[in-house]
Formats: sequence, structure tokens, C-alpha cells
Amino acid sequence: MYFHTKLIAISTVVLTVLLLGCTQKQQEVSYFDLLAEINYDSLKAGFYNVTQEAKMRTWWFWMNGIATKESITQDLEAMKANGIAGAILIDNGGDYSPPGNVFMSNEWKENFAHVIKEADRLGIEISLNIQSGAGDPGNPNIEDDNGLKKITWSEQQVSGPKKIEIELEKPPNQIFYKDITVQAFKSPQSDLRKDELIKNWGVKSFSNKERWNRDLDRYDLNQFYDRYEDDGTVPAIAENEILDLSTHYKDGKINWDVPAGEWTIIRYGYTSTGKRNSYASEGFRGGLCYDPIHKRGINAQWKDVVKPLIDIARANGNSLKYVHVDSWEMKTTNWTNDFEVEFTKRRGYDIGPYLPVLTGYIVGSREISNRFLEDFRMTVGDMAADYNYSELHSLAHAEGLSMHSESAGPHLPPVDGLKTLGINDIPMGESWARANTHRTTEAKRLHVKLGASAAHIYGKRFFAAEIPSSVGPVWERSPADVKIVLDRGFCSGVNRVNWHTYTSSPDEYGLPGIEYFAGTHLNRHVTWWKESKAFIAYINRTQHMLTQGIHVADVLGYLGSGVPLFGFLDDDRGDIPPGYAWDMCNSDVLLNRAGVKNGCIFLPDGKNYTVLALSGHKDISLPVLKKIEEMVEQGIVLVGNPPERASGLSDFPQSDDELKAIVKRLWGDVDGVNTFMNEYGKGRVYAGRTVAEVLKLEKIRPDLSWEPKEDIDLEYIHRSSDDVDIYYVLNKWAWKGIKDLEHRNLPALPDRYVQTNCSFRIAGDRKIERWDPVTGEITPVKIYEQNDGYYTLPLSLEPEGAAFFVFTRAEKESNITRISRDGKALTAGNTPLEVGASGVFVRGNQLEVFDKGEYKLTEVGGKEITISINANSVDKEIPGPWHVTFQEKPLLGEPFEDVFNELISWTESDKHDIKYFSGTALYKKSFTIKRNLISKGRTYLHLGKVGDIGTVKLNGMDVGTYWKPPYIADITEYLKEGENNLEVSVSNLWINRLIGDEKLPPEERKTSTNLVNEKGRYDKLTKPDADKYLRVSGLIGPVKIRFSEIK
Repeated sequence: MYFHTKLIAISTVVLTVLLLGCTQKQQEVSYFDLLAEINYDSLKAGFYNVTQEAKMRTWWFWMNGIATKESITQDLEAMKANGIAGAILIDNGGDYSPPGNVFMSNEWKENFAHVIKEADRLGIEISLNIQSGAGDPGNPNIEDDNGLKKITWSEQQVSGPKKIEIELEKPPNQIFYKDITVQAFKSPQSDLRKDELIKNWGVKSFSNKERWNRDLDRYDLNQFYDRYEDDGTVPAIAENEILDLSTHYKDGKINWDVPAGEWTIIRYGYTSTGKRNSYASEGFRGGLCYDPIHKRGINAQWKDVVKPLIDIARANGNSLKYVHVDSWEMKTTNWTNDFEVEFTKRRGYDIGPYLPVLTGYIVGSREISNRFLEDFRMTVGDMAADYNYSELHSLAHAEGLSMHSESAGPHLPPVDGLKTLGINDIPMGESWARANTHRTTEAKRLHVKLGASAAHIYGKRFFAAEIPSSVGPVWERSPADVKIVLDRGFCSGVNRVNWHTYTSSPDEYGLPGIEYFAGTHLNRHVTWWKESKAFIAYINRTQHMLTQGIHVADVLGYLGSGVPLFGFLDDDRGDIPPGYAWDMCNSDVLLNRAGVKNGCIFLPDGKNYTVLALSGHKDISLPVLKKIEEMVEQGIVLVGNPPERASGLSDFPQSDDELKAIVKRLWGDVDGVNTFMNEYGKGRVYAGRTVAEVLKLEKIRPDLSWEPKEDIDLEYIHRSSDDVDIYYVLNKWAWKGIKDLEHRNLPALPDRYVQTNCSFRIAGDRKIERWDPVTGEITPVKIYEQNDGYYTLPLSLEPEGAAFFVFTRAEKESNITRISRDGKALTAGNTPLEVGASGVFVRGNQLEVFDKGEYKLTEVGGKEITISINANSVDKEIPGPWHVTFQEKPLLGEPFEDVFNELISWTESDKHDIKYFSGTALYKKSFTIKRNLISKGRTYLHLGKVGDIGTVKLNGMDVGTYWKPPYIADITEYLKEGENNLEVSVSNLWINRLIGDEKLPPEERKTSTNLVNEKGRYDKLTKPDADKYLRVSGLIGPVKIRFSEIK
């Protein structure tokens, strides 16, 4: 039932003031447009020479404005040289950093102008963060009544009958206060309030910020819908008995004839939440965060901060391309100017009779009060989307700029996360490096599934991620350590890395210099900056591939109808088996973008799904259910138990009656036990069955499948077009028997290799190639079988390794269907030996191996080719002594030399300067090779364990940089008979030197950084057991040369 279709192009133009995809007029094509058709030649050219649009970007932190014109030029030139195509300029504060130029001062603006000029010269895109700091946008000019607001109230009990003229207590307030109204009602016969009356009242009313659920290891969205069992009518206030006393109220005083009985008077108002721009840099910090649910808020920030900087940019060049907003870190808000008017406009009824619910009373019943709170939260979320994110988007486009933002958290702001992400030109999430002390679980680290889904369902070409962030292991993660985080992100849908983080640090601040407290640090001062070019090339190649075509997924998972609306991980739906992809979906997309074609859910950008799966919530938006009914009637497959109630209070109780009628039609007599499927129109509805079971019943086969062997756990992403399909396949783990998330820095090489037969759901005659983003090598896949809509081929991956498999429509060529050695079938042969994942490779029309044996290759049609290898590869070890030059950076001292008779980690040395060395050391060694060893095949240098990055030169020629296990170099073209001179430069990380310097008297320390200060921001360096944080470093080996045989 899976099918491809051509994209219906909806162009996105950077200079338009309209939202992406809102116009059907023919427009200039921009690089935001989905590339529905993949051109093979362009794909290949871009893999070898990645275009700017597909390259990595970075966060560029200016701590307290620290930057100089010289350092700006140095940073931008360094970025350009190493393959970074853009930078998000973040002025950020922190009392752990010395002062620099005050944000928005003349000096700061002069530096910003220099950024624009230099970035223009170098062809680097600049993104402007709309604030100083990140996550709490505001500035010192935000007026007292334009910050985040909340409802507040005071109560007074009075008895009647009697006439009163009294002053009502002013509700609790700070910074700003304004009255809303005054009401009175008969005092309920109960002392219960708030959470005692309405379960989770505090979070449901956005009065309190929801907390992370440690048991679930995520925010528990059920807390917004959990209810007490009884209806709550006993202590309830009747809607028609609430009296509006606003005409009896003036200047804080009430003048009223109290009827008989006990009455409660509530004076409602709204005030500031007090949230300030506390992350801003010194000299600018402390202003209020602007109101994010009223247009006045973002427009004030735009006028005070953003527009003046845009004007400077326009006067100095064209490198400013984006405005950026970081994740919402302002807690919550639940009121603003004219909120009651907005509520009525959006929900269709007056909020007045339900205001007591916002103070913790029940109005009508618990059912009615909970329904009102659903509408209340939805209104807050809609206003944040419309008046903050959409307004910012319009302001940016009016200036010819585009917008990217982390508009959905991950801190669970009061919004529909999919909707707010979909407003961006480039949606953005975040993901964190593995750490043993902070964000130690998947749910806390990988916040990209929601954003990737938003990109897919809203037709965005790019999905960016702040990655790999970190708190704690500041200089303790190498490229090899974070590759798995990047690849997990890529498989989830990330295709634009915004590296977190590159910090501005002028040379005068020493080494490592000024740093932000969070992030995996990558700037021109890190020890491995020179070598990072090879690492960044892998990122850029991967991104190039993943910006092509349309993402393939079988299941569209509807998250629900309420606010906040979020999803967390790919395994949020435990009923979708491996080998199937799915996207999260919201009401907005179902109502406004989704249609039906050929029985599939079809989006206007060409995306399609075969199954729509409900969330399991008991409530659903009635308009959404109506749309789903239409779609089922037109032929889609729906999975999920029937909802029991229409969400919200609008049109209640008629809305529930209408829902029940639709449920009866859609689900019929399905009870999920004896009957689980109902045919309705051209479609089918399932209940009581998992998505996995329905996929099987509907004969929707996996997009990717593999043999269920021990220690094989793959992840993948598939992008498609009519003529080219691209799969990226990842081996998720490094060590055999270990599937936890603990970070390990071990002296051994990881050992969890994958060799398995993998089946790709691809029909038609195809040419197959393996594209390696690490090496940049493209090799033909010669071993495969084509059968029943699948290509099955042996797949070999190194620990935490990944590769692209590209299927291009082409005339059928001869291929090998099976390979065996000594009668035993092999699941190998398609991966170059340099990768280290297997010992067999079909190289062109020849077989390359390390091990002896009788190899049989079976061709299509059954013809067998026998190749006999009479001897195993002779491995030549390269023992010591090794002459090692420790190449100190000039600021840290003079180079020094040593001789290693045996290869060990520098941390095992009894010499302080070696044990605590950080930087690059050059290993030199000569060895002799006899002609007979190199005449039969190719030659590979195995470096063994490297801590952390090795660069190889042989006989004066550059071989390559090796930044991940298993550190193997093909040296065939550089090797010669006789004497050879080998040089291996190895760079480790800063952490070792920082630990060592802390053990020295202050006057002998050469390193300098703001993160080791009197407040102990990075106090692990000063602890007695600091040596446990030392990283295995240097060339540890064993180093050997392996010789293959080719026949």
C-alpha cells in the first residue's frame, strides 16, 4: 500500500511576509523548498562537494559580550575553513564570565557591524538571537505591564441581607496590577479548594509549572486530563448564580445590597509573573521578559532590540539571514490584556461565569470545570502561536529574513508544540551528549522527535537541532563520543546541526579561554580544532543526503486535541515495531493540511502515510473527529479505541451527542475483544489491536527489516523520490552486551560489530551503492537479492557505525546473490575493508579478503564462482620505540620530546607533563616492508586505540584524519617497498591539562579559563579525586599493518 508521488510544490520565499506554504502563486524557488525529486548526479556532486545550504551551523556565544574585531575575524575565518556555514550569534550572561561589551552598547553594535561585514566577505550566514541570553527573551525597556502575566484575586466573605460599602483587598501582585472584574456567589458548603476540588488544578490552570515525572522519565501530559471520580456537584457553584458586580465596583470599593445568605466576593485582576531576562549579559540583565501571548510583547522586543540590529546589518552587508528564539524557559503565563475578549472570539462563549474555576472553585460540575480549563489552555496556546511566533515570523519576513526557533521547549511551554514549530521556516529542537550526571536518560536528552515530525507534517525541508549540548562534561567529549548522538538525531529527522557550542574567546583570554558553562565545546581554541575539519565533513555529507527527497513513514500518530501538546521519543508509541517510521500529528494538520489519495493520508507537499493512529486519550476535538470520519470514508486505515467525549466546553453537551453518533458510525459493533475491525466507506477502523498488529493485518510490510540476532539493534531513516531512495542505517551501540546510556572512556576498542542481512522495501530495478559519510567514499553494492518488492543485502557496520544505501532506478545489472566461505554463508561483502566491519569485500569484479578459505560467489541465475585464498593475511606489528614530540601551543610552553618503548596512554606516565598533557603529540616510526607483502592486494594501517583523534602521514604524504574507531587507514597508495616513515599526530582533549594545572601552584599554571573560578563552576578539576576524569590519551595501539589479498 506504500506509494511514491510527486511533490505539489508550495514555494517558500525568504522575502515574503506570508507564512510558508500559504500561497499557491508561482514563486521563486528557495532552498527551503522540499526537493521532492532527487537528481542522482546532483546528489553525488553534493556528496563530494557539499553546498552551503547543507552545511553545519553553530551557536556562537559571546559571554558578556566578549569579542573583539580581531577575534571576530579569526572565528569566522576558522568556521569557514573547517566547513561551518553559519552562526547563531548569542550574547549571553553569566557571573562566571568576566565583563565585556554591554549588549546594545555602541561598542557591541560596532562589533556586530564587523560580524556582518566579515560574514558577508566569507559567505557565512548569520542568525540573530532576539535577546541577550537564551530562553527568557526580554530587555530593560519592557514596560511593567508588558511582561508575562497571571491572573490574581482576593476574596471576601459577607453575609446578607444588608447593604455594604467596603474596600476590597487588592489581590496579591508585583510590578504591575490591573483589575479584571468583581463577582459574587453563594459561598459553597465546603472548605476544599484548588487541587482538592479539581485534580491537578494548578497545572491545568497554568497557575503552576508542571514537574518532570521521574517514574515516567518525561512530563506526564495525563496530569492535564486526570480527574476525580465523582462529579463534584455538591461543592459546585451554579453558572447562573454568579453575579457580576462590576457596576457596583469602583476604585477598589464595592457598593452593593447583599441578598440573604453567605456570599463570597472575588476581586479578579492580573499582575506580572515577575519573570525577568536573567540569562542576559552583565549590564543588560534584569529587564522583564516580554508578554508572549500578546502582540505588544514581541513587537516591543522587536522595536527595542531586533530592528535596530537589523538596520545595522543592512548597512553593513547581506549576511544576516535569520532571527532566532531559544527554548521557552519562562515557566508559565495565564493572562494578558483583553484575554477575556480573545477567549470569547476563539471559544465562542463568555469566560465570565467560569472565572471562579481559575481561583480553584468548581463551576457547574467537575466535568464542566475541566472542560472549561481545556478551552482556557487552548486559548493560551493559540495566542502564544499567533501573537508570539507567527507575529515574529511576519516581522522577520517583512525584513527579508527567515526564522528558526526552539518554539516547543523542551521545557513544556503552554503551546501546541507541533503547531508552533510548524510556524518556523526551519523548526528547531535540541539533543544532548551522553553524560553520567546530567540528562542521563533518552527522554531527557533527545528532544528531536517532535520537531522532526513538525518539519515532516508542515512540509519543511530542514529540521535543525541544538546538538550536542551538555552540562558537566565540558571538555570531555570527543567527536567519536558524540557521533552516536548526532546519528540518533539524523535518524530521527535532524538535517541541520546547530553545534552547541562555539564560544568567542579572544586570544588575550588564554587557553582554553572563555567558555559557556554548557555545550560540547568546539572553537578555534580546542585542542582538536585542526582535525575537526574531517569530523565536520561527515556532518555536512550526512546533512546533504538528508535534505533530499521526502521522508518516508507509514504511521501518522495523532497526539491529541489539547494544550500543552507534546511528544518526546520515537518509542512514545510502543506499538510501532522496528522497521516502521512514524510522525506525530496535531489537530491543525489534520484539519488544514491532510487529505486522502489512494487510501493513504496525503499532505500537500507529497508526504503520505498508510495508517492514522489515535493517541489513546478519551477525548478528541469534535471537528477533528468529523475530519477523520471523512478520511476513513475516503479509504484510510484508522487505529485506536473510540473516544468517549468531545474536548472542551463549546457546544457541550450537544458536542458529546454528536461525537457518540460519529463513533457509532465509525466503530460500529467493534468491541476490541470479539470484533476489532469495522469497514466504513472505503476505509477500515480497528480497535483493541496495536498498530503492529494492524500493520500485519493490512499487509503493510516493514520499510526496513533485519535478522533478529543478538546484539543487533538498528535505527534508520528513509528519504525517497521517484527515481532515487536514500536509507541511512545506524548501529546504535558500541559494546557487546551493553545497552545503557552510561558514558565510557575505555582503553580498548568497542566490539559491537553488526553483520546481518537487511531488507529494504524498494521495488523495481535499481543500482545500489554504499555512501560513507565519514570517508566520503561511494562503493557499489554487488551482493543482494531482489524479491517481492524488497532488496535484501548483507550489511556490515562497525560499533556505532552508519552508512547510506542509495537505490537509483536503473537497468538491471548482474549481481551476486550469495557469498560463502568454506561452505558457510557470509553476511558480508558490501563494506570496504577500511571500515573495519568485515574481512570480505567485493571490490569491482574482484574479491578482497583477509582470511584464507574457499569462497563461493553465487550469481543471479545460479552460476557459482569459486575463489581460493591459500593463506591468512600476515599482520605486521609496528613495535616501539616511538619518538614522540609533544607540540605545546605557544601560550602553554615549549615543545618537548620523549621516547615510548611501548605505547601507553599518556595518563599512565609517571611524568607530570605527559600525564596531564593536552594538545597534539607527533609519533614517528620507521619500518621496512618487503615487496611480497604488498603485491597481492591492499594495505591497511590499524592504529588500535587512539585518544582521541589521529592524523596519519606516510613517507611525507597526508593519508587522512581518523576520529572514530576502529581507526583504520588504507595506505596502499602511500606505502613503498623498503623503508617507510610513519607519522601519527594524536590530539586529545583539554580536560587532562586542566586537571594537571590545578595541581600546580597558581604561578606555574599556564591554562586559563573562566569555568574554574572562585565559585567552582567546574569544580571537578579541584577535587582530590579529579584524576578519575582524565581521558585515555595518545596513540595506545597496538599499531599494525594488515595486507589483503584480491582475486
